[in-house]
Amino acid sequence: MMAMKKAMMMAMMKAVCTGGNMEIIDRIVDIVICLITITVIVLKICGIITISWLWLLAPLWIPFGIGLVMAVIFIVLYFIESYIKGE
Repeated sequence: MMAMKKAMMMAMMKAVCTGGNMEIIDRIVDIVICLITITVIVLKICGIITISWLWLLAPLWIPFGIGLVMAVIFIVLYFIESYIKGE
């Protein structure tokens, strides 16, 4: 009985220290961003708003662009490190 309480306490402490249900929160944020994007696209198609398509779709392409830039930087740094080491 005492071991079970200790195990439960350790599990609760681990959940609190590691952020608990961050995956669920991340999914909820992703869903909200998608719903907002879809709503704004529908408003643009209906002619209610006049924002540019470039900025309307920014929540979709900006994260991709940031990831692409980071990948290029890491690849360049890898080749520089390999060149310096003489491999």
